[in-house]
Amino acid sequence: MIMTANNDMAVRESVVVTEGASSTPELWQMLGSRDQPTNITPRVRITDVDHKQLHSSANLVSARALQQLTKSLHEGICSTALEDDSQSSSAYYSTYASTPRSLSPNLEAVPSDDGIPDLQPQFEAVERASFAQERIWFLHEYLTDPTTFNVTMAYAVQGPLQPAELATAFRAMSDRHESLRTAFFLDSRDGEPQLFQGILPETQIEISIHTIDSTQVVDEVYASVRDHVYDLPRGKTMKVAILTLTPTTHFLVLGFHHIALDGFSAQIFIKDLQLIYSTGQILPPAPRYRDYTLLQRQSLANDTYRESLDFWKSKLANLPPPMPLFAFSRVAARKPLNSYRVHSVERTIGISLASKIKDTAHKVGGTTSFFLYLTALRELVFRLLGHAQRDICLGISDAGRADKEALQVVGMFVNMLPLQFRAARPGQSFRDLLATTTRQVRTALTHAAVPYQVLLDELAVQRSPSENPLFQILLNYKMGSTEEATLGHCRAHSLRMDDARTGLDLVIEVEEFVDGNFQVAVRGQEYLYGEEGLEFILSSLVTILEEVTLRPSMPVANLAIFDEKSITHALELSRGEHVFTAEHLLTVVHLFDRHCKAHPRDVAVKQADGQFLSYGELQGRAQELARRLQELEGSTAVVVACKPSLDTIVSIVGIHYAGCTYVPVDIEHPEERLRTIVEDCKPRAILYHADTQDLAVALAGGAIAVPTPQSGMDKAFPIKASVNDTAYILYTSGSTGKPKGVIVSHGNLTCQILSMRRTATLGKETVLHQSGVAFDASIDCVYAALAGQGTLVMAPPEVRRDPVQLASLMAREQITYTQMTSSEYHNLVVYGAEHLKQCVTYRNAFCGGEKFLSSLIPLFRALELPALRVWNRYGPTEITVSSSMQMIVGADGLNRSTELIPCGRPLTNYSVFILDEQRRPVPAGVPGEICIGGGGVAQGYLNNARLTASKFVKNIYASEDDVRRGWDRLYRTGDRGYLLSDGSLVFLGRMEGSAQVKIRGQRVELDEIETAIVATSEGRVLSAGVCVKGDNADAVLAAYVVLRPDVQVDSLSSLVASLARSLPLPRYMRPSSFVAVGRLPHNTSGKLDRQALSKLSGTPIAIETNNHPAPLGVEEEVMAKAWREVLPGEAVLSAESNFFDVGGNSLLLVRLQKVIEELTGKSVALTELFSTPGMSAMARLLQPQEATRETTEVDWESETQLTPSLLSAIQTSSRCSPSSEVEVILTGATGFLGRTLLQQLLAHPRIAHVHCLAIRNSSVTRASLTSNPDHAAKLTLYHGDLSHPTLSLNEETISSLSNRIGLVIHNGASVSFLKSYSTLRAPNVHSSRFLLQLSIERGIPFHFVSTGGVVNLTGQPTWPPVSVRNYPPPGEQGYIASKWASERLIENAAEALHLRGVHLPVVVHRPASIVARQPGTPGTSQSEPPAMDIMHNMVQYARIMQCFPATEGVNWRFDFVGVDAVASGILASALGEEDESEGVKYVHHCNERKLSPRELKKELEEEAGCVFEEVEVGEWVRRAKECGMDGLVAATLVDLMERQRGVVFTEMGLDC
Repeated sequence: MIMTANNDMAVRESVVVTEGASSTPELWQMLGSRDQPTNITPRVRITDVDHKQLHSSANLVSARALQQLTKSLHEGICSTALEDDSQSSSAYYSTYASTPRSLSPNLEAVPSDDGIPDLQPQFEAVERASFAQERIWFLHEYLTDPTTFNVTMAYAVQGPLQPAELATAFRAMSDRHESLRTAFFLDSRDGEPQLFQGILPETQIEISIHTIDSTQVVDEVYASVRDHVYDLPRGKTMKVAILTLTPTTHFLVLGFHHIALDGFSAQIFIKDLQLIYSTGQILPPAPRYRDYTLLQRQSLANDTYRESLDFWKSKLANLPPPMPLFAFSRVAARKPLNSYRVHSVERTIGISLASKIKDTAHKVGGTTSFFLYLTALRELVFRLLGHAQRDICLGISDAGRADKEALQVVGMFVNMLPLQFRAARPGQSFRDLLATTTRQVRTALTHAAVPYQVLLDELAVQRSPSENPLFQILLNYKMGSTEEATLGHCRAHSLRMDDARTGLDLVIEVEEFVDGNFQVAVRGQEYLYGEEGLEFILSSLVTILEEVTLRPSMPVANLAIFDEKSITHALELSRGEHVFTAEHLLTVVHLFDRHCKAHPRDVAVKQADGQFLSYGELQGRAQELARRLQELEGSTAVVVACKPSLDTIVSIVGIHYAGCTYVPVDIEHPEERLRTIVEDCKPRAILYHADTQDLAVALAGGAIAVPTPQSGMDKAFPIKASVNDTAYILYTSGSTGKPKGVIVSHGNLTCQILSMRRTATLGKETVLHQSGVAFDASIDCVYAALAGQGTLVMAPPEVRRDPVQLASLMAREQITYTQMTSSEYHNLVVYGAEHLKQCVTYRNAFCGGEKFLSSLIPLFRALELPALRVWNRYGPTEITVSSSMQMIVGADGLNRSTELIPCGRPLTNYSVFILDEQRRPVPAGVPGEICIGGGGVAQGYLNNARLTASKFVKNIYASEDDVRRGWDRLYRTGDRGYLLSDGSLVFLGRMEGSAQVKIRGQRVELDEIETAIVATSEGRVLSAGVCVKGDNADAVLAAYVVLRPDVQVDSLSSLVASLARSLPLPRYMRPSSFVAVGRLPHNTSGKLDRQALSKLSGTPIAIETNNHPAPLGVEEEVMAKAWREVLPGEAVLSAESNFFDVGGNSLLLVRLQKVIEELTGKSVALTELFSTPGMSAMARLLQPQEATRETTEVDWESETQLTPSLLSAIQTSSRCSPSSEVEVILTGATGFLGRTLLQQLLAHPRIAHVHCLAIRNSSVTRASLTSNPDHAAKLTLYHGDLSHPTLSLNEETISSLSNRIGLVIHNGASVSFLKSYSTLRAPNVHSSRFLLQLSIERGIPFHFVSTGGVVNLTGQPTWPPVSVRNYPPPGEQGYIASKWASERLIENAAEALHLRGVHLPVVVHRPASIVARQPGTPGTSQSEPPAMDIMHNMVQYARIMQCFPATEGVNWRFDFVGVDAVASGILASALGEEDESEGVKYVHHCNERKLSPRELKKELEEEAGCVFEEVEVGEWVRRAKECGMDGLVAATLVDLMERQRGVVFTEMGLDC
């Protein structure tokens, strides 16, 4: 009986050993579980093992062990007893750095000429992976959950199943289908990592057979298989458990990784399995999957896909942006995912409806059910989006098996196709839409051979970890099922299945069963949609299906998707509380007048300078003004042109006493705009005060300029205003280029003020007035105070713009009520927090005019004002300030940061409806247009009946009470939103196609700006388009202009300057930048496409600033260097570059991660790199975080203490007698100094042999280091790594070297000023310890090459060649710190040796700045200095450009020493007469003469025979980069000079 066909052991013969009840842990471990159930009975045990898979993945050993056993391996001795731990695997890999880790499975060690084993895979064949496999592999590596792509199925099997025969059938399946024994690994070919599939000779399916005594075990085994981590590099991609409960009751649990096979393959698999098991027939090998992948690659290389790629490019030329989330999503925006948590809801479509769907598809469209489902889904998505966009992209899965032979192949064929759909035309029937969809999809399917990944690359689609590229919703239509199977005389039926998870927002899965039923499932990311959201989608889809089968010819727009119950409930939620009292029959000035009579001496309004008016005084001056206005003739409109002051409030109240209409103008706006307002409203008078007299007179025209009264009248003036009169006209931005006036009645204003007082339980408030007078919040604040017996505090303009002064004013006046935008509050709370904390009376902060910033919540809470409540208000000017309100911070508020900030339920006497395009209500959670009814709806637009009729429409949903009170109109806001389940409104933004936006609370009509640009350009601009970039406080306007043909683009700067002076627009309406384009993008309806507009490329010219792109900083240059190492070709990089736009892809991103770690020592998560593909953002990942920043708190005593092994070596050490011929260990032989040292060593007669250790680059050979054959014979290279504990040497080599060497020169180090000490500890300090121990054990001289930089730690003017042990370094100076630590370690060892009376020559060499040749001297060295050496680059490019950087304030002392001199000095010390002095000897290799920057410049000038130009550092670096200087060197040089201005450097002394 066969139990397993595992890769670790190939079964040759097995015998049943026991049928007992004891548990076998090994069997449970095979299932990948740590916990073993106690009720599983093993039925078989392996008693014999075939050793032919000697080099299997289970037998990987460490590098040292592998080298020891190379001979044994080839003699066929089993090595299964050796451990395969992670450390030895790591050592193994670092030893054979040229072999990818992923080639480790099935590797055979073969000796080579140099004694280092080469590793060769035991694969039958190796081929590139398919594109689909690459996609899954990358995600498998990228995601944190390695079980994401597991597919698991459980079957109940009834009948006399033979488990052993079924296991045999499974293994036969592996023989037939290569995909079931395929390993996946990365390898670098052509310099790029590529994914390969290797076909293994033996089956890799892991099969286990168990007897169980409870069905509960089935669940446990199923969970174990579901959660199993498949080993892709070893080809372990399938797992099978056969469970027997009774002789006729069995269970089969089957699991596999999606990279090996897809859904259609599962059907082939089950079909073949049935045939093999039932008949015992041996099926021939199926067509090979790798041939398909080879054909796929060849098709791409041969341009076979060109026609199809051209098709897709044409169809997807104008890709819509990523699909918005449905309004009922749990979050406001997608987040980057590194794991997929998916849940689902399912529903069975009975035979009755399923038959209708088939019949309708066939009779109406001549098509199939698939197309009808897709058409229904298409319409549903548009409806659920509330028609937020006119184009969407949906995905469909395609089996990818156009070739008939492919129908027999098990493999990963599935492809995904993007389908771009446009919203149904007005009046288009579902019948027509179905036909359109069918034609479109059938055409697309003829081009389905192009792999999804190839399509993404060809279209240059930008990847994002937040959403799937091209589409976020996919329809997966399954024709065929694995629900039922026949196994001989047994029947198997599916119990459950867990499919692979995807990163898509939603997958709509339709499966057709053989009995005629359909199952429809909706699967979605848990964080995006709750179960009720998925159920809503599913129910709505079924409703559409039912509708279209009954009325296929009905216009799509008329199809009912939502049931009556949900609509009725939505209408109930839409209506606020209705309250009507006697006060609603009064105007706000009546309410004010009442307080004047009751409390005339209370302060009504005051200024920041201390001036104030009591209620009585304000009433008197207002009545005096009213009397004077009554004496004038003309319209009721009165324009107020005053600075915010007491006079402004006198004007407002006086106008209302007179029964006139208040028309505010902002005196800071352009005079032309103010004149337009005056001409439109034709005022009776223009009110002014001393500061604005000239403006008022200039604007007056036919009107009369009237100064505001400075005193009151003696007798009372009766109030002339009534609730039906116009209270004010506010002018907002207009689409025609002219501002439009909104007419608000006294009844509207009273409704708003009383509703606010009731909802927020307002009392006697001290209200801050800081809004612009032309803003509706201004009038709201005025009467929030005066209609409630409160006090209005006027902030002067200079205070309004300064958040600290404003907060100080609030604290001083003990403000209780404020009204601002989110942006204003952010500045106020961030910068004015200390003052606000003193404002203990602060009770209500109302936020409106723009979206509420969630970041405000913790900021407000941090003020710790117990009475403070923060409110979010929503409402346009046309409904009188606000219609909805929600407490965000306070006892009943959200009290937490959240992505979703609702605007609240409707205020008292308001209704807030969400309507679709047909003006029908939609259920809660579905977006539509926000339409507002109730007592606050304004009267319309002044002198614009047409616009009034289109925006103010009949409210057919008004209650009888509303109609009776005259509240029978509905204002269409043009805003999109939806209702939450409690009736709270969520604002989403503007309806598609709207040109109205909000900039920091100010309403802006983009059309008006465009019209103004063209009109003001004096004919130089033919057309203009304006869009918004950024959000809230960061939002700016960008203009794109088409210039007249004879206008040069170069003249755009002067044009922009001209527009800046002459645009008749307020500052907030002026674009921040202009871009000249050839034409403006338009949609199919001929309208300006603002989404496409924002994506146009071009060089922006700022309207008021002249910004130049800054050079890359140090981190950005580091990142640029990493990018260049992995990107194909020569990409031009800038801070704005996107990794994926300059040739990067997901595989290169994995490589980039490794390169970054090599360059900087910092490990950056792949998810972070994927989330921040921009150069600048990615570079910020390199900046140390506060929590992880290294400090000087390194325990240097611990770092430099002698290890037990080193102490042991010291205890047994004795001086080895010097020899006339010496064999030398040298590290760093490939470096600048190391190459010169090596040449001098090889040429020296006393040197018998040089052993170069830790040669990291495998391409380095003896021939590349010396061309002299005699020298080559004296040279041995040891490839390895300084970071390895033994420098990658095995024990045999270490022993051999220990018996031969007479001198150690440790010159090697990881030289990086980017890495911290912790990163450099292993290569720089541990390597010193290893070689020092080797020297001590052998009793031979040890020479360590340190750096002259350690003397700067002392802070002294000069430092002789002595120890610096008393000056420990900061840990972040990694390279210097590692050299200091090595010196200290060497000193400690030397002291210990001295205590034992052993005197070994131990020398520390400190070279200064090593150069190929010193300034003013000819060069003699053949070595090239390191390309990244800062000082070398500075001198080299100064020579090339004959130009020197200005170095004022930089106290550098240049200490240059030639490389030949340093090497000769080290060699002389090492081979000369030994110094008998005790302890460590220090040698400074430096120049007697230190040069100041001026002296260096002079030396270079004398050398060149000319005077060097001297320029500012930034300019010098710019020129140097143009001449070839590395960008990182340039950025580092600038950084060093900036940081080291004024720093005094220590000079190296030659004598003690």
